[in-house]
Amino acid sequence: MARKNTIRLLLINASDNDTELVVSLFRSAGRVARAQRVDSADDLAKLLTQPWDLLIADDNHPELKVEACLEHLRQANVDFPVIIQRDSAESAMLFAAGAADVIAPADEQRLIGAAVRELENLEQFRSVAKLRKQLLEADQRNALLLGETDQAIAYVADGMVIHANTLFAERFGYTSPDELDCAPIVDLLNAADQDGFKSALKNSIEAEFGCTGQRADGETFHAGVRLRNATYDDDPCTQLIVAQPAVNSGEGGSSDHDADTGLFARAYLLDQISHRDSGCLVVFEIARFAELRSELGFSDSFALAAAVAKFIGAHTPFGPSCNARIADDAFALLIEGGNSERIQELTKQLRAALAEHRFDAPLEIRAGIAAVTGGDAQTLLDQVFAAAQTADAKTEFVNVYRPTATARSKAQAQGDVTGVLEDALHEQRFALLFQPIISLRGATGEHYEALLRLRGANDALELPDNFIDALGVSADNAKLDRWILLEATKQLSANRERSNDTRLLINLTANALQDETLISWLGVAIKAAGLPASSLMLQLRETDVLNDLQAAKTFADAVRQIGCLIALSGFGRMQEPQKTLRSIGADIVQLDGSFTRNLLTNGDAQAIKTLVAAAGGMDVKTIVPFVENASVLATLWQIGADFIQGHYLQAPSREMNYEFSDIT
Repeated sequence: MARKNTIRLLLINASDNDTELVVSLFRSAGRVARAQRVDSADDLAKLLTQPWDLLIADDNHPELKVEACLEHLRQANVDFPVIIQRDSAESAMLFAAGAADVIAPADEQRLIGAAVRELENLEQFRSVAKLRKQLLEADQRNALLLGETDQAIAYVADGMVIHANTLFAERFGYTSPDELDCAPIVDLLNAADQDGFKSALKNSIEAEFGCTGQRADGETFHAGVRLRNATYDDDPCTQLIVAQPAVNSGEGGSSDHDADTGLFARAYLLDQISHRDSGCLVVFEIARFAELRSELGFSDSFALAAAVAKFIGAHTPFGPSCNARIADDAFALLIEGGNSERIQELTKQLRAALAEHRFDAPLEIRAGIAAVTGGDAQTLLDQVFAAAQTADAKTEFVNVYRPTATARSKAQAQGDVTGVLEDALHEQRFALLFQPIISLRGATGEHYEALLRLRGANDALELPDNFIDALGVSADNAKLDRWILLEATKQLSANRERSNDTRLLINLTANALQDETLISWLGVAIKAAGLPASSLMLQLRETDVLNDLQAAKTFADAVRQIGCLIALSGFGRMQEPQKTLRSIGADIVQLDGSFTRNLLTNGDAQAIKTLVAAAGGMDVKTIVPFVENASVLATLWQIGADFIQGHYLQAPSREMNYEFSDIT
């Protein structure tokens, strides 16, 4: 099973020693707990304002008794469970006071079992609570949209109208939807259309057809009707949508506008974008709008959004533009032409004015900008949203969308890959994650692998496979490798300053083999960081080594001269892997992940066993990645693998914070 998240543990006991004993119990059970001991009743009150997953209390605290603790928790209305450690026949009273379980202090195994059970229950409880909140918001939103939509909608069950919106009632000549409650739907249709309509309802047919509607005053009208299977109040029914009569009103037709703000609607904006090949799209988004809606309620939150829209329309510094509402919390301006830098400057001015204006609630407004290039309109909208959502104080809450390396490589098809690299480095979109590497043979020290990622759309982290090959192979592109080495040594130095004996495996691209000055530069950087050279293991892909074996030999020799270790990743995929080892003399190899996947799916460990034995015979250590469960770990230990890594131990994270004592 995958490694669980860190447990936020609150403890009420006699001393810090008791706290450490409880933490060690969780550690022995393969769980990481971050514990906080409560000093006093006042301290408990303060700590209860923070999020916790579990509280364990006993009778040994010098000030806080268990009963008083349970009363504090009841008043604070906490959502996490409480386990009491007590040898007592008073368990019924404790359960009544809110305890999830009562366990004898000496029964450590039962304590851990109960804790795991309660944590799983808590996860389910919080998940259900979140879903209920989302469902309530969805129901409120649906009710609001049903009432304010520009479509005439009704719901029909057993041939009767069970709900209709105001526009549907007005279409058929009624002043209120209540007048249609339980009305036979066929009474609203011309006699000639009733049989076909009844058949569609009876057979639950989803259909679209024209028919003649019968108004309350006797007049008739022709309309397009859509029937859709639906659910209303948890009961199956048919949704009936009567299309609007055609209105020839040009751009300003009612169907083109948002009912709440009077701005153009999203569909109209997308249509306008699709007919342009230049200009800019600017989006203003209200941050954390869902939280505001929970605090203010649906009506007030929509009124607040309408006030923001009105302010944008009244204070826009741009020239001719199409102003639209594209989401509950977002507004767009489609601007004709204009200098991109000037548009960015004006956007910042308008966003600042929005931030300074006194609305009915404090707001944080973020803005995104994207160029209109004649591409897909929906894609452009996604791009400008991604830019807005990643805007922060560093960018003055205004961000310009720039395509990722992956997107550019596809769009440019062998275009300026150096420009892609320069942009990503300048925008600080590269990041390093760290994954622990665990010794199965009792090796001393801590080991991590540094993994490169690229921040893409919506701040998602892209894997190297999606962009590394797009950079091409050139000494000029070794700037990325220098950035990796500089960032990795900086983080390694900070980690070792905390008295950690840490070694770092650093992945380099094929470009590193082309940069003749890279290793001498690294030697200077290592000395400046105060690191022992042996704490760095520089890793190349086996395929990159075989593509330029002579350059790889020269590189490996230079690495060893400054005292670092050399490693190979993806090992074993190519023919005669032992020959590769002899050619460059690697110190450590990371087996290709396909071997572990075969072990997971087919139980076939022979290939791994052969590679481990071959490497061991040449005094080369082996790392087996992608370990996902305990049975695989046991197999790898038996066949002699030196190191393992994978999500079973810990997923890659931004910090080197793995508790290596856990595996022991």
